[in-house]
Amino acid sequence: MSSSERYDEFTRKRQAEERKLIEEIRYKRSCIKLATTFPSEEDIQKTICRFVNSIVYIVSSNTLSEEFAEIRGSRARLFASLDAALYKSRLQNVHLQVRNTLDRIQSAFEALSMAYEVYGLLVLSDESLAISRVCFYDKREQGVTLDPAFTSDFVRKEVDFLTELEHQIQSEIRDAGFQEESETHESAWNQVKELLITIYKDIGELKQKTISQDETIKSISERIDSLCTAKATREQEPDLDSRVRSEKEQNEHIKRERRASSEHENESLHDNETSETKGKEIEPEEDLELMDDNDFELDNEPEDLELRRPTGYPGHFQRLELEERMTELWAFLRSHREVPERKFREIDIMREQDCYLICSFCLAKGQHYSDSCPVYTSVE
Repeated sequence: MSSSERYDEFTRKRQAEERKLIEEIRYKRSCIKLATTFPSEEDIQKTICRFVNSIVYIVSSNTLSEEFAEIRGSRARLFASLDAALYKSRLQNVHLQVRNTLDRIQSAFEALSMAYEVYGLLVLSDESLAISRVCFYDKREQGVTLDPAFTSDFVRKEVDFLTELEHQIQSEIRDAGFQEESETHESAWNQVKELLITIYKDIGELKQKTISQDETIKSISERIDSLCTAKATREQEPDLDSRVRSEKEQNEHIKRERRASSEHENESLHDNETSETKGKEIEPEEDLELMDDNDFELDNEPEDLELRRPTGYPGHFQRLELEERMTELWAFLRSHREVPERKFREIDIMREQDCYLICSFCLAKGQHYSDSCPVYTSVE
């Protein structure tokens, strides 16, 4: 690289640094032009007076202590009428107002302190303003000296007063809460009434249970009675069977005697009939018809005439079998003539799936079937 080239490169770097420095100076000058000017003494004094007036107005316009005293005076009356909730709500409203007033005073005092600091910096920048500052601090604004020491002491006392008032309100709110809890708490008499109500309810449930148990016991006793009746009838069955057997044996003995006599007469009459009926032919069907008519006529005759009935006609043995069967049936009916009348009892015998059925006689629903109605025991 030649010396001329090195020179050109050096000059280019130097020009770049100069341009950078010039731009930086221009930027700093623009920032200085945009900066706000320092406030004047009159502006600072007006600001201090405005904040002092605000603090004095806040302190003089609030009547929180009077409101608290009035609400506290109504404590006994409200507690006696069980209105602790109303008393508590009023105290909470006053407490919110006290808290708001404290915040406003503290905010105004912070702004006033900043104004005093700016005034001090202005006096430091110009010592000739020290005399005017002393004269300004000797002035009064609504009866309040503008001296920083006095204003700070004044604000501190007001803040302490409101803080103490806030503590008193909080303690009253706690007492009102305790009173409200005691008011909402149930008395001993109400507890006793609720206990009696629950006892009556339990007694009613026990009574219903005992009634249902009595009904169950009654149904069980009726069922036991029915079982005892059935057992008694079963014990009487052997006697009935023996009577039926004895009557049956007597009937069989009579039948055997009748059969023997009829066979004997049949042999004697057979010879007479053969001699009388020579040359005469009787159709079998006509014979059956004639004999059947005679049989129907003889059914109404007395028993002593049965031995005189002819026995040589066809169908004689079938007639004897029918008579034997009829005799057995009459004997069975006579033996069961003294059986006690069947009686139905109202017992829970219905199935659950048949509880919708209605009795055809007494129209009772879900209690018994129609064939076991305890009200209508017969169809007469």
